[in-house]
Amino acid sequence: MHPTLACIKSDAIKDSLENDEEKGYNLERTLSYPLKLIAKTAGANGSVVSEKVLSNDNPKFKYNAGMGEYEDLMAAVIIDPTKVSFRGKQLLQMRLCV
Repeated sequence: MHPTLACIKSDAIKDSLENDEEKGYNLERTLSYPLKLIAKTAGANGSVVSEKVLSNDNPKFKYNAGMGEYEDLMAAVIIDPTKVSFRGKQLLQMRLCV
């Protein structure tokens, strides 16, 4: 779909929504933007990837941009919350020591 047509279609949908629905619509578009950008940077179609991830019922179904596959990123150890919190503690300690 041409970007201009997509924008017109998006505006038509937005115009038909009530206030609370409009907020939810804008929130979904905002939250899907980083996923679209990551997919585009990896050479995939960001809109297709975003739609596929958002339409799946499994909350662990995510896009692995490095491999171009859909999988559970925590099970594949792409996202490791313990490393993130450990690194955060390291950075905090470094700031406190300075």
